Amino acid sequence: MKKNIDKVDKSNKNITIQYGDSYYNCELDTHIRKCPKCKHAIVPEELNNTIFRDKNTGSLKLSFTYLCSNCFDTFICQYMFVYGINKGHINPATLQYIEPKGLTEEIFSDIIEDISPEFIDFYNQSLNAEQMNLKAISGPGYRKSLEFLIKDFAIKNYPEKKDIIEKTPLARCIDDYIDNQTIKDVAKAAAWLGNDQTHYKQKHNDKNLEGLKLFIKLTISWIELNENTKIAKQFISQ
Repeated sequence: MKKNIDKVDKSNKNITIQYGDSYYNCELDTHIRKCPKCKHAIVPEELNNTIFRDKNTGSLKLSFTYLCSNCFDTFICQYMFVYGINKGHINPATLQYIEPKGLTEEIFSDIIEDISPEFIDFYNQSLNAEQMNLKAISGPGYRKSLEFLIKDFAIKNYPEKKDIIEKTPLARCIDDYIDNQTIKDVAKAAAWLGNDQTHYKQKHNDKNLEGLKLFIKLTISWIELNENTKIAKQFISQ
């Protein structure tokens, strides 16, 4: 099972738990000190715990239900006993996952907000999909967000060409309506990786979703630099 674990305190915690008619000393490898939903540092209130057997694997697991003292929502932590459980011994248990996770959103500058609020919406929808491990969906979503960013930026600079830009393929839009060469280069790199996310077979196997997000963020950074430079030039020309 793929771990779904936020950064939590790795200090061990010893606890005694009943299973059947017996009590077992358990050593948890991770002590929960942060709510996975609101991300607030907490000492969670334990509502209940139970040891159960996974009928698919035969392994024994330990589940806790906690209450967050900040957002007052509950969440579940599941551990797996590494060597099973034995009376009179310390039984180590490894954290498998914490659920449910709270979804976070990326905050963008006023410059990007003014240029393309639709980009921000699509980007954060894609980010939420990625956080839910829906990467097959998030990749094309990031590609769509990039198209909104580039076309809205191009329309800002060529408002008289709005109708044409809206119908122009992304690659041609970058070539024809992005004047800054650095923005053109990083946007083209992002578009290549974004297109890869929509293809049956990817061309750039050495690059992943993180590479696409990096190139999108580079595009954002250079657009912000370009716009702030314009503001500075306007200021000194007054």
